[in-house]
Amino acid sequence: MARLQELITLLNHASADPSHLSSAIEEFQAAVWNSTDQQLGGSDRVREILRTLAHDLDYYVADPETRAEEPAYYDEGRVVREILAALTTIRGEGAA
Repeated sequence: MARLQELITLLNHASADPSHLSSAIEEFQAAVWNSTDQQLGGSDRVREILRTLAHDLDYYVADPETRAEEPAYYDEGRVVREILAALTTIRGEGAA
């Protein structure tokens, strides 16, 4: 459960202060991808949400010129919305 709460806190901080998005995303993805189910904690659904978000965050590209090359890339606004939507769903699952 501690890891889950750490990840939720990290996502809350990242969405509140987008200047740290790149580093927060990197830290979040590493934690999710390198943790077992037991280490992550939470329900199967919550872990699925975290893993899906970790994958989706690969599409965040801070540089507008690079982002313009591929319509699938997310800008800051989109990535914050993705994070907030995941947090809302996690809260709905009773994990936050």
